[in-house]
Amino acid sequence: MLLRNVRLRTTFAQKDTSGVRNLSEMATCEYYMHVMSAFSDQELKDAAAMASGKKKYTQGSAQATYREVQIHGEVRLDKDVTCIVINKKYKTNTDICSKLENFSKKHDVPHIWME
Repeated sequence: MLLRNVRLRTTFAQKDTSGVRNLSEMATCEYYMHVMSAFSDQELKDAAAMASGKKKYTQGSAQATYREVQIHGEVRLDKDVTCIVINKKYKTNTDICSKLENFSKKHDVPHIWME
């Protein structure tokens, strides 16, 4: 999903938070450099491209390791979700496509397919 209005209630970790032993391993949008320092060069390039609007998403396989983002509080489709990004491998699955179309229409949330 591409989200808006959630920046101030989001935390980040460079790994699964079930393994976090110290709060210094967590980050916020304003205090993030210590987490970003663990990113690979490709992850940094992808992050810069998405932040500048040159990319809407990146393939998860470009990530060297698992990263975790937590949005605290309610996420509302009408206020917080810009669009839903779907892996192209599901594009030929008629059941998923039908459900996706119905969901998008019902909640007025557009979707895009990964390239």
